Amino acid sequence: MPTVQFFQPDEGRHFEGPLDLNTHLIRHPAATFFLRVGPDVRAETGVRPDDLLVIDRSISPSSNAVAVVVRGGELRVERLRRFDDEEVELWGVATHLIRRL
Repeated sequence: MPTVQFFQPDEGRHFEGPLDLNTHLIRHPAATFFLRVGPDVRAETGVRPDDLLVIDRSISPSSNAVAVVVRGGELRVERLRRFDDEEVELWGVATHLIRRL
């Protein structure tokens, strides 16, 4: 059975204060930015229009990673199959996806 972690005070539990999403989502603050995904994202990325991506520029890309790249002069969100394409400039690797329910 999965473990559920609560981030609000509960009777009898010690509570340290408000939940800071920065501590959970950002490993390298100076190299991290957020990107709201546009309507033209490709379905095979697993990302949907209007999702918010946390992008880390300091992470090296790996196969199958979701990344922000410049291809043909356009900024795009892509799932990397291999990263040896010289026509692609890597802007960063997605580390988290935030989606409205």
